[in-house]
Amino acid sequence: MKRFFLGQKQLFDGLAISDTDYDFVTYPVVIFEFSSVDVGHSDDLKQYIINATDDHAEQYGITLVRDSYEQGFAELVR
Repeated sequence: MKRFFLGQKQLFDGLAISDTDYDFVTYPVVIFEFSSVDVGHSDDLKQYIINATDDHAEQYGITLVRDSYEQGFAELVR
């Protein structure tokens, strides 16, 4: 799905989607890989979400102004 939303049409050549009028517009993709996080405490998970949100914001040139990890994530999505 990441490649689809990044508009990488060439990866879908020969598949039914390539024969449609879908224009393969590029959309921002945000991925949180929770399987790679060692979470022993809820604070560890919160810190991972903060770090991942900050990394994605930096990647897309977004400056976040937030008071909590929930607000930072919501701001990133907006």
